[in-house]
Amino acid sequence: MNNFELILQKSETNALTLEEREFVEVHKQIISCGEMTGRYFVEMCQKIKQMRDQKLFRAAGFESFGEYTETALKIKERQAYNYAKAADDFSEKYLEEHSSLGITKLGYIAKLTAGEREEIEENLDLLASSTKDVDEAVKAALRERDEKQKQLDIFAEENESLKAELAERESGQDSLQKAFEEKKAELAEAKKQADDLKAKKSDLEQKLKEARAAAKEVKTVPDEESKKFAEEQRARADELEQKLRETNAQLIAVKEQKKTIATDELLVFKVKFDDLQRLGEEIGRALSGMEEENAIKCKKALNAILDGWKEDMGL
Repeated sequence: MNNFELILQKSETNALTLEEREFVEVHKQIISCGEMTGRYFVEMCQKIKQMRDQKLFRAAGFESFGEYTETALKIKERQAYNYAKAADDFSEKYLEEHSSLGITKLGYIAKLTAGEREEIEENLDLLASSTKDVDEAVKAALRERDEKQKQLDIFAEENESLKAELAERESGQDSLQKAFEEKKAELAEAKKQADDLKAKKSDLEQKLKEARAAAKEVKTVPDEESKKFAEEQRARADELEQKLRETNAQLIAVKEQKKTIATDELLVFKVKFDDLQRLGEEIGRALSGMEEENAIKCKKALNAILDGWKEDMGL
């Protein structure tokens, strides 16, 4: 503990020499004046701001704030605005603690955020530095801020571009999936029609067989009723044969339709596309488990294939 701290401790018990007592008294006055200076500086900034904002100077016949400051306060309008701006930009505590910097330096650092001010204060003694040094430090901080903002803007733009690209891809996949589902539904309907026609064909064939068999059972010397029955069965057999021919024709058409749908390029593409996605995931897992040297070689080979596909398919 140095002598200064010892004297301050002894002052609490009045165990001081005459010289030490005089030192403590003058020291406390200096501290008090410094605190008052800071407090008065804050109040001056606030009052100048009040005079400007409420236009109180008009009551004394001044037409403008500048006329008031230059005539009544003997300071330039720009300097007065700096005091008012300090009251806007800084907290009372900060102004009181940094009043010794002067309004010019405060005007410079007012352009900075609280975080930027703290960073400058860590690297530069604002009180001991010249106003030029403070100005240059502030300009450097502002340039750094602008550069960071540019990077953020670029990142935001790239992010929006990626989001738009992703949305477009998702939209394309949704459209592909929708078209694929429609084709699947068409194929399912064609299969159902084919199954229904097969069942109808089988039923007609059974009924035709029964009708022909019934027509043959007529006696050698048939009576009129047997003849009539036989004619009815032959007519029914003819009608069933016609329906069977129509059903066979429909069945052939539906089978052809089913075959066409099943070989549709869209269905083929979707199946192969799904296979490709699964294969891509498997390749990705294989690459992640490789040693770096082998992975680099494999990626080059993969890129060559992909580039070839892009050229061939016009992607």
